[in-house]
Amino acid sequence: MERKIGRLKNHVILVGFGLVGHEAAKAWHQDNLVVIEKDHDRYNNAVEHGYKAILGDSTQDEILDKAGIKSARGIMLAAGVVAETILISLTAKEFNPDIVISARIDDIHAVSKLRKIGVDHIITPSVIGGKRLAASIEHPAIVDFLELAMRRDDLSLKLEELNVESGCQLDGKTLVESNIRKTTGGALVMSVRKKDGKHVVSPPPDYRVWQGDTLILLGTDDALEKAMDLG
Repeated sequence: MERKIGRLKNHVILVGFGLVGHEAAKAWHQDNLVVIEKDHDRYNNAVEHGYKAILGDSTQDEILDKAGIKSARGIMLAAGVVAETILISLTAKEFNPDIVISARIDDIHAVSKLRKIGVDHIITPSVIGGKRLAASIEHPAIVDFLELAMRRDDLSLKLEELNVESGCQLDGKTLVESNIRKTTGGALVMSVRKKDGKHVVSPPPDYRVWQGDTLILLGTDDALEKAMDLG
């Protein structure tokens, strides 16, 4: 197991294999994921499901090092405990300043603290769950569509990110010039996230794409695969 993990590059580490962690693991790519779990039963559960896993406390430097924190693309913190989340986040940034940190947290009052220490994405299940409950009554068709687009299975529609690199086919062109929908066989540009983090939702045809933009695309697996070649 350690040899397999040691060969990984640009992978993602998942801390915690409880209910939330298990769902996060299923939504990710199994061959590019390392699970850290300190509970023996949950660790065994992760291994039984085919995940590369390490038994240990993720607040310990040596455990994060074994998981390949220095070469990891990102780390998902699923436990929801504020103190542990802060400690792991600080340690992860020391090992790998460029790592992307996504954390689930139950205490909404801790969100500002996590932002200050460099946590990139903060998920609060209570807030998301409440909004989803209300939306499922008021806009059931929209909720069903978003659920369809976010599921990673054999369904036809998925959402994907396309990072625009300098000198690529899209850099400097308008959306109508790039003609992404025709080129890919149906991929749609739903939004553009700019360097400053702001989104241009449903960008117009004359929107000009620049290096550093991230296109949020909706389409089939085949269309999105073709779209990735444009970036």
